[in-house]
Amino acid sequence: MFKKFLVLTVLLFHTVHVNSIASAIQTQTNGNITTHNHTNDFITQLNLPLPSLPTDKHTLIKELDNLTKDIKNNPNMAAAFNVIFNSSNLTAKEKTSWLKQNIYKLPTPFILLIALFEEDVETAKYIYFLASARMIIDADMCSDVSAQQGITILKHIVLPEIFNRFGIDKSNTDPQKYMLIFNNIEKSFFKKGGFRKFDKDYPVSFTPPYWLAYHGMQAFSMLVDANKGLNESSLFKPISQYNQSKESVFKKMEGYAAQRGNL
Repeated sequence: MFKKFLVLTVLLFHTVHVNSIASAIQTQTNGNITTHNHTNDFITQLNLPLPSLPTDKHTLIKELDNLTKDIKNNPNMAAAFNVIFNSSNLTAKEKTSWLKQNIYKLPTPFILLIALFEEDVETAKYIYFLASARMIIDADMCSDVSAQQGITILKHIVLPEIFNRFGIDKSNTDPQKYMLIFNNIEKSFFKKGGFRKFDKDYPVSFTPPYWLAYHGMQAFSMLVDANKGLNESSLFKPISQYNQSKESVFKKMEGYAAQRGNL
């Protein structure tokens, strides 16, 4: 299921302590290709293989709770994401239950996982639209435009699985058939209340999008010696702009839907 983009070292299944003020660069070489990643980059941590997992479900849930305590700790957040996305130790229903119980504190990529594992496919379709909008909002709240590339990588990993649930195989589905399915989903989404309804149904306590910001070039340029650290706050726009950004993104996506005749 999981497509690996880089050859990375194995992350052992335990809590990784990251000092976000003194992060470093991780260099990986694969043949003639050398890549440099921020060690606190959620996106590149998704390339890590799935480690050995506890077979006891109660223990595994406890470990997920532990991994997601600190939203700033992207290696731990990515490990939790990988476990939910790839592990067969929990059923889809158990994964969805844990996600919904914790969604208030989890970053946006975990909402995509609800769209993947939600038992009711119609609800899953609506959650997918909400997650898509929230990723754009997160990107807008990053100071560095280059961080947006992380969304493309995340979609490349998760969307084929989600779209298969919706009857879409973009690799061989006729473009007209794809658009017909997409338009029907989008029309239904807005008939059910659209972004504003589902934004209330799946509320979040806004925190800066740590999961995305460390994928941008600015996170590299701000690295200084270990004594001075990096000015993490400048990776993000002021939190006071969040509601304005959210409304702007919702209106823009509603405008696109109206142009397609789906609003």
